Amino acid sequence: MGVFLPTAALGNSRMLACFGGKGELMAFFAPRVDYAQHVREGLPALWLPDDGGGRLVFTFDETFEAQQRFRDGTNILDTVLHSPDLGLSITLTDLAHDTVAALVRRVQIELSDSDPNAARRSPKPARAIRFLHYFRLALGECDEKNAVHYLPRARVLRQMWRGHHIVVGTPHPFAHQCGKVRDEGSQVKWDMSYGHLSGQEQDIGRVDFAVGVDGELTHGEPLEFTLLLVYAESEEEAVLHYLQLREQGFSTQLERAEDRCRSWLAGLASPEDGERRPWLERALLTVRDLADATTGAIVAAPEFDPMYELSGGYGYCWPRDAAEVCGALGALGELRIPRRALDWCVSTQQGSGHWYQRYWSDGCHAPSWCVYPDFYQLDQTCAGVYAACRFAEHLDGSERTEYLREMSRTVATACDALKRAVAPDALHETAADLWEVHRGTFTYTNAALCAALKAAERVFGVSADGLPRRVKAAVLTHLWLEDEGRFARGLGTTRELERGLDSSILGVFDPYDMLDLSQPHERRMAARTLEAIERRLSVDVRGGRAILRFENESYMGGGPGVVNTLWTARAHLRLAAAYREAGLETDVLLSVGAALDYIRVALANTNPTGQLPELIPWNGYPYWAAPHGWASALMIDCVRMMRDFEVDALRARPT
Repeated sequence: MGVFLPTAALGNSRMLACFGGKGELMAFFAPRVDYAQHVREGLPALWLPDDGGGRLVFTFDETFEAQQRFRDGTNILDTVLHSPDLGLSITLTDLAHDTVAALVRRVQIELSDSDPNAARRSPKPARAIRFLHYFRLALGECDEKNAVHYLPRARVLRQMWRGHHIVVGTPHPFAHQCGKVRDEGSQVKWDMSYGHLSGQEQDIGRVDFAVGVDGELTHGEPLEFTLLLVYAESEEEAVLHYLQLREQGFSTQLERAEDRCRSWLAGLASPEDGERRPWLERALLTVRDLADATTGAIVAAPEFDPMYELSGGYGYCWPRDAAEVCGALGALGELRIPRRALDWCVSTQQGSGHWYQRYWSDGCHAPSWCVYPDFYQLDQTCAGVYAACRFAEHLDGSERTEYLREMSRTVATACDALKRAVAPDALHETAADLWEVHRGTFTYTNAALCAALKAAERVFGVSADGLPRRVKAAVLTHLWLEDEGRFARGLGTTRELERGLDSSILGVFDPYDMLDLSQPHERRMAARTLEAIERRLSVDVRGGRAILRFENESYMGGGPGVVNTLWTARAHLRLAAAYREAGLETDVLLSVGAALDYIRVALANTNPTGQLPELIPWNGYPYWAAPHGWASALMIDCVRMMRDFEVDALRARPT
């Protein structure tokens, strides 16, 4: 299974589903948001009988024009498909059930003559139609050794492999066919091409199946029904949940999904966000769906490159990405997801005190490449400690006391590892950079190291042995390039200066406050660094200018990052806050205006349903890794920080 690029993803923190732009079900992850991916194909289609026999049309056919969007303030997805040639419209409404690992899909099919008066002038007879939905599932990500059966008592199709079970059905009367996928093709698809489902009740091996719902369409009377896909780890549980959902009805499930989204957003989004509120809500819903309720892990993005054809995959938890999400949510007052994520960090910390490059959500080490003593991601350990300290600042009283007690050993062990990682020159030992590309010692990671040790000493009382001061002095001495007014990326493996420009040098003041922005000299260093990044790393994209990760970027054709663009926006807002404290109102307006421009560029380059990606590729893909947790966390931070400024004044800002 190669790269598939979803246009939307939604979930309920127990499952995660991904969709194509014409309603294709491209992925279904359960019982965790990263594992297992049970879908190979999930394709809706229509059989249209005619005098010549009939015609099978999948919704991905060119005859259908598609519009797809999330309903405002929810993760409920509407896909509207219209075919002028066929005179038909299909509306698919998809939602995640509020408590069960289940996908609920309502199907509405109606006639849609281009002439709105046609039905009144000459009413047409009822038009027969059959809706078909094809499924090729690979339970537990295993294509072989699956079994599929029709269970007549429950009136469902059930596919299983070991401890994975999925049932599919509809309360509406439906036809069915089970089959087997062979090298020469699928009998189920072959029979579908003739509008026929044989009723075959079972098969084993590399299986597939389809369901079909028949109806007659007249003007003003659509065919409407609900299709349910339910996952559980036993057949009995899957069937029981299906029957319960079948009795609830779609309107109840829709109401519950809306209530779950809106109650989650109620205390986080604010009327003062104005036009920015939808940006915040979409980012908040994204990170909620990427956070696993059972394990606490937060995955970077739904997996879409499972064979690592163009990347190393994304459906894993990087501690640094999770730390960014925790920081953004904590600053808004949402503490449940960060607390679960930090508890997950406690359970996954290695004996060395560090964290592995990336994990499965259940805490197992995931396939990785930064695993060598001189090529490991030290910044992830720094990010974990810093996130633990920031979280404590949102607590008080007995809750804070209990949290500090539970986290103290983890933080102390990590700090011991960080202190051991400091070389004699007071910069960190050779490691990997945050992009997992370069080997050496890096401005970003040293800033993270400085901030983590300083915060741990302040919050947990862990002695930093004076290292924050020494590390900062070393960074300013060895990595500040006065001639260019910026920081270098870092030093190479032999401690030679690496002058390459890297957007991650923003880390010296955002998110890690190694530079003291209340001091004019250090504030100017931060501003000059930001100016250098904008001057040399910004490139034209749809909507304006976006920021590259670093000079000579080659990943995904060398395109810029939404992460880096929003990081630049957040850095501007961090500086704007410092300018305001210093009474520099003109600089405040310029910085907030620049931040807003970058945010709008990010929004101009989302996936089609408005979810933020990691990158804006230059190799033919319109976006990459969407929805992305780190990018969404940056958007959350940016919208929250803009509450502190009079954004309307930007209409008259200086240029």
